[in-house]
Amino acid sequence: MKYISLIKKCKAVAMGLCVAVLCASAMPMQASASEMDAIMLQKYYEEQQALAEARAIREAEEAQIAASYTMEKKSTSTKRVSNFGYWCYRPTESKDEALPMIVYLHGTDGKGSNLDTLLKIESLPSYINNGDIYPNAIVISPQCPSSYNWTSLADDVMELINIVVEEENVDISRISLTGCSLGGCGTYNIAIKNPNFFSAVVPVCGSINAASCKVLTNVPVKIFHGSLDYGMGFSSVTAAKVIQDNGGNCELIMLEGEGHEIRHVYKDEEYDLLNWMISQQRTDK
Repeated sequence: MKYISLIKKCKAVAMGLCVAVLCASAMPMQASASEMDAIMLQKYYEEQQALAEARAIREAEEAQIAASYTMEKKSTSTKRVSNFGYWCYRPTESKDEALPMIVYLHGTDGKGSNLDTLLKIESLPSYINNGDIYPNAIVISPQCPSSYNWTSLADDVMELINIVVEEENVDISRISLTGCSLGGCGTYNIAIKNPNFFSAVVPVCGSINAASCKVLTNVPVKIFHGSLDYGMGFSSVTAAKVIQDNGGNCELIMLEGEGHEIRHVYKDEEYDLLNWMISQQRTDK
């Protein structure tokens, strides 16, 4: 969360206190030591009061934001996974409004059966939980069991999406898919298998059989990759060209000098990625 105006206010108070202290120290010599002590003590009390007020404002803002959304642990049963756990984030103030939905697929370090893992690693749900971002959209973040990967669970992810659509007030024309690393690979493959379902597709540091991306021509695609991510290879570069050559709308964003760990793109103001995904809408019926 940003408290720029609050910080400026505190700085201004602190500067005023410093000036007052300097002025007090330059008072005529006829002021007694007891008078000087009283002035300094008064200034100290004023400083403490200003800090207490700033702290109260910050706590009130945090409480207001915390009350404005819910982030729940949920689980369901799908074809392959009997206990398919996922985080579901929802702005509570938009309860009666059909909202866009973002589906986020984590990397290998998020696999397992403990949803809290997704809050401990760097991930979209951890960014939300830490207060870095508060998207005006429903965000679901399933956890991949250790014995699977997202590509093998493509049908289960789609099954989960349909379950959430039935339970939540989702704008079905604005459902976007994204994921990083293992989740980036899953994002490619699930979108390829369901080329007309999503309103936006965003693979982050993933890999794919580039030729198979020729079907991704009816959905806007943003691909993020690090220029030094040799471990994942650079099939994303070819994939972007395949999509573009087949008439699709694809933007490749190559992060110069960066390797595999580029999950920060989800919260970087430079890319405004979540708002971009939220703004995309499928136009077919």
